[in-house]
Parts: sequence; C-alpha cells; structure tokens
Amino acid sequence: MNAALNDFRVFLKDELQRRASKNPAYSLRAFARDIGLTNSHLSMTLSGRKRISPETAENVAFRMNLNTNEAEYVVLLAQKQFEIPVALTNIIDRRMEELRTQVTYPFESTIPEAS
Repeated sequence: MNAALNDFRVFLKDELQRRASKNPAYSLRAFARDIGLTNSHLSMTLSGRKRISPETAENVAFRMNLNTNEAEYVVLLAQKQFEIPVALTNIIDRRMEELRTQVTYPFESTIPEAS
C-alpha cells in the first residue's frame, strides 16, 4: 500500500513531489499557496514540527478539489496525527479501510500546477 495513504505528512510530501515532477518550477511556496497554507506552516508540517488540524485538512482537501470520499480520507489522516483514544483510532482505521476501496491514489486534484 502506498505510504501516502497512511500518513498525512507523507501524503503532502508525495503530492508536492508529484506536482514538481510534472513541473520542475513548482515550488514548496506554490504548493503552500495552492493548498491554503503559509510557507512556514507547510514547512513545519512536512518536517514534523507542526500538525495540521482536521479542520485545516478539510480546507486543504477542498482547495485540492477532492471528492467527498477522498476529502474524508485526508481529514482522517490528519486526525490520526493527534493523541486520541485507542477506541477512536480503531474507528478511524476501519473507516479508512472502507474508503480505500472507494478512492484511487494519487487523487485527481484540479489545482493549477504551474507557478
């Protein structure tokens, strides 16, 4: 299974790399702008010094024009970054497993990739 489907930071790094491979001029700054984050917030998130809240992940998913299932999956990835009770982790894991059968990765976003 693709690691990007198991970790929010890996998902963001993978998406940035995917876009940069299509357009070598595509930068971290452009990616941050496109997904609605500041450069510093994105940089700190990618390095593990900051987490993205589920609300912010929902905004990122919206800015990427993800469909409902893809957006829900991204929000669940973000939620798993936080210390949560095991029972909730199990519920999230079960829902993510259900969604994996309904989504195709990499997600098809419609954010402009040139900058």
